[in-house]
Amino acid sequence: MRVFHNLNVDFLGKRKFFYMFSLALFLIGLLNVVFRGLSFGIDFKGGSEIVLQFEKQIDITQVRGNIENIGLGNVEVRTFGGETGALIRTELQELPKDVYPRVVKNVEDEIKSIIPNVAFNVVEKTSTSITYSFPNPDTTNLVSEKLLAAGFQSGKVSEEPDNTQIDVSVGISEWIKENLREKIKNNSFKVIKEDRVGPKVGDELKRDA
Repeated sequence: MRVFHNLNVDFLGKRKFFYMFSLALFLIGLLNVVFRGLSFGIDFKGGSEIVLQFEKQIDITQVRGNIENIGLGNVEVRTFGGETGALIRTELQELPKDVYPRVVKNVEDEIKSIIPNVAFNVVEKTSTSITYSFPNPDTTNLVSEKLLAAGFQSGKVSEEPDNTQIDVSVGISEWIKENLREKIKNNSFKVIKEDRVGPKVGDELKRDA
């Protein structure tokens, strides 16, 4: 079966048209890069990896839909280690500035719910963690245990008997937990790990060079 009969295109005669068409496509692409920039994925730029372990089987589509709309930029969500695990990859390596105070407030509200009117001070604050100081070791131990039980990534600064300081993570996983707990109420979960990752593609290109 012949689709084209007597196909005869005068490419040379129409070369100016094709030159102009190619130039137009090039300019459109160039303007897109200038005004919108290049969009590199997590494999090119790096970011964060968070692993969640749920109590029951999950609907990964539901998890993905909930996480894609909480301001974490380019996000990848897929099952991990079976039907109850989720691997979340985001291009961010720390919380957005507008989200950070809300996560800190959640931590401090939890501390106040453990021991109402407890006195505590912020010893050190970074983009991913906060160190709190408490009046005595007994209070420190109690708050540390209760924060862990509530799902916060926290721990005592040292195991010395007179230690009065606790480190609490305020990473991306805390923001994910807050949002998922509101939307997936019948399936409890915990954070297995949260890691910052470098660009994989760049490393592979360097190795192959």
